[in-house]
Amino acid sequence: MIKLEKDGRIVTMNTNKGFIKLIFNIIVAVALIGFFASTIKPYVDSRIQSPNIRAQVDRGLDVAAYVWQVWLQPPTFYLWNNIVLGIIWPTIESKTGGLLNNSVPASDVHVEGVGTGN
Repeated sequence: MIKLEKDGRIVTMNTNKGFIKLIFNIIVAVALIGFFASTIKPYVDSRIQSPNIRAQVDRGLDVAAYVWQVWLQPPTFYLWNNIVLGIIWPTIESKTGGLLNNSVPASDVHVEGVGTGN
């Protein structure tokens, strides 16, 4: 957006604030809906009476589940298993000096096939 000041100067205004945050929020929303699509479907089917609307909502849930399974699940599981559990968690365990000894070992927390919609 271009703004004209009183003294005749032309000033451009940054109107793209929050664009990356919006994209990130959309990705998180699609991931959550896709992850829980198989749980949401029976609830939606029992609440919506119109067959046309139910079909559209089911289609949207199917698309979200597909996006989760194909595009978002592999990098998410890679980050969780290799970065969080492989690098960050052992560092936290070593820095706490035995404070987490009663917790589940990081090697037992690998995530596979969770939320696949099957």
